[in-house]
Amino acid sequence: MVMRETLVGFQGGLQIGGRILTNLRYIDDIILLATSEAELQELVDRLDRVRVCVTFSLAVLVQYRRMTDGRTDKRTDT
Repeated sequence: MVMRETLVGFQGGLQIGGRILTNLRYIDDIILLATSEAELQELVDRLDRVRVCVTFSLAVLVQYRRMTDGRTDKRTDT
């Protein structure tokens, strides 16, 4: 999910075998591929921005879950 978001609109990458590759992923490792230092820096910056957004979203979700855990609906039908 994070790499997919990172690559939205990205136009760089290496052409290998007629395909454009921007990253290689294996288990929990990611190798970013670029044709220049500037292109690589753009990928790193994009990845960092997406990571910050995802981390923030997860923190909000965890906080929400903490606030709502154990809360029961006390409405009664009369």
